[in-house]
This record gives sequence, C-alpha cells and structure tokens, in this order.
Amino acid sequence: MSTNRGKLAEMLETNFGMKTDYIISPPAFQIGVTVTQVVGMNPNRLGLIIINMGAFPCYLSPENTVAVGAGILLAANGGSASLRWDVDFDLTAMSYFAIANGGACNCTVLEVVGI
Repeated sequence: MSTNRGKLAEMLETNFGMKTDYIISPPAFQIGVTVTQVVGMNPNRLGLIIINMGAFPCYLSPENTVAVGAGILLAANGGSASLRWDVDFDLTAMSYFAIANGGACNCTVLEVVGI
C-alpha cells in the first residue's frame, strides 16, 4: 500500500466518501504456462489493471479453468484488461486467473482499493 496521500486522495474521499489507496504487484510477477492466480478476491477493490509485459499472449478469467483460447485475451507486449467498480460492478472484486501461451510472461497488476 502507498503512504503518499495528496490532493487527489482528498478529492476522492470528498467525492466518494471513502479513502483510497493503491497496490502495485511485485516487478517479477509472472503469468505461467499453467493456470496462475493473478489477484485474489477483494471486496474493497475499486479498480484493477492487468498488463501483459511478456512476449506471449495470455488469457484471463475469473474462473480457475481459464485455458489458452478461452478467456480475455491479453496480447503480448502490453495487452491489458481493466475493471472499474462503476462499470464492471462485482466483477471488479473477483479473483482472476491467467495462463500464458508459449512461455511465462511478466505482468504488472495495479489495484485501487478502498481503505
């Protein structure tokens, strides 16, 4: 969790009635060629971005049965998926799983959470 709270954090709290913070995944986080849990369920999650930094495509799903060709495609070299509470509702809080097609891929996960 971050510790730097500024004007933006104050505006978000004023407008939405709650404090927020962010979580950034470890830099070496990998989606493997077997099913990998990317994030666990978090009912306090307000936003989520998952970015595939690897050279192979990955597939993402809230189901741990995700498979190559069956899920949300995260294209190689920067493909991403994003979820927002006010657009995607309960899907934003769910666990997500992924699998890489061809080799493990580094990924970045950014979350905004209510605190």
